[in-house]
Amino acid sequence: AIFMDTYSIENGPNSEYGDGYKFPEEANIKPIAELQEFLGSLGISKDMTVVVYANDDITMMTAGRTAWALLLAGVDDVRILNGNYAAWVAYGGEIETKPNILAPVQFGDDPGNPRYLATKDDVLAVANGTNTSAVIADDRSREEYIGDSNSYYQYFSELGRIKTARWIGDWYELARPDYQSLRTYTEIEQNWINSGFTKGEQMYFYCGTGWRSGLYTFTAYLMGWTAANYDGGWFEWSYYDNPRETGEPE
Repeated sequence: AIFMDTYSIENGPNSEYGDGYKFPEEANIKPIAELQEFLGSLGISKDMTVVVYANDDITMMTAGRTAWALLLAGVDDVRILNGNYAAWVAYGGEIETKPNILAPVQFGDDPGNPRYLATKDDVLAVANGTNTSAVIADDRSREEYIGDSNSYYQYFSELGRIKTARWIGDWYELARPDYQSLRTYTEIEQNWINSGFTKGEQMYFYCGTGWRSGLYTFTAYLMGWTAANYDGGWFEWSYYDNPRETGEPE
C-alpha cells in the first residue's frame, strides 16, 4: 500500500481538518488536470487497478470519496476494499510499517470522467425546473435535510436543503452496522427504489462538502446507476444564497 492524505485531492490549502474550510472552494476536488498530476506523482496511472481502503472514524466515507476522485480522474479500474483495513487484519493479511514509494507517472492528455462531477449550475438547472430529466438526491441525515441540524459542520451554520431535493437516506444506510463495509448492492438498490428513485434517471448527489455524496456516487457507479457528485454540496449552495427549502416536504 502507498499513503495518500485524503485532503490532498482537494483545493486546500490545508492537509488537515483543523478549524475547517474557510470557503467552499477549499473543500472542492482539484480540477481534473491537477488531480491527474497529483495522482501521477504518487505513481498512480489511469490503466492501473487501484484498491482503496481507509482506517478512521468515517472509514467508508473516506474510502468512497477517494474512490470517486480516482474515477473522476479517469482511472480505469477503481475498487474499495470492502471492510477496509479492519477486514484485512481480521483476514490475517500481511502488515508492514515501511513506506512504499512508486515512481511518478503521467496521465497524458486523458480528459478524465467529468460526467461524475456535478457543478452548481447543473444542480441549479434542476432546482429551477430548467432540467426535468435529473433529480437532486440529498444523502445527509434527516435532521440536516429538514433544516433542524448542522451536526457535521462547525465551520458553517446554514440550515436547510437544496430546492426540490429528495432525501435518499443517511449515508449510514449504505454501510453494514460496523460502518466498515457496504451492504449488498441488492439491499442498497431496493432502498433507493423504496425512496422513490429510478435507475434510469440522472442523479445529482450532495451532502455538506462532497464526502458522503462521493461514496453515494461511487456506489451508484458500481450498481450501474447514472450519477454525479455535487462536490460543492450544501456548503457551497448555501454560501452563495441559492434557492433552498426547510421543513418536511409537502
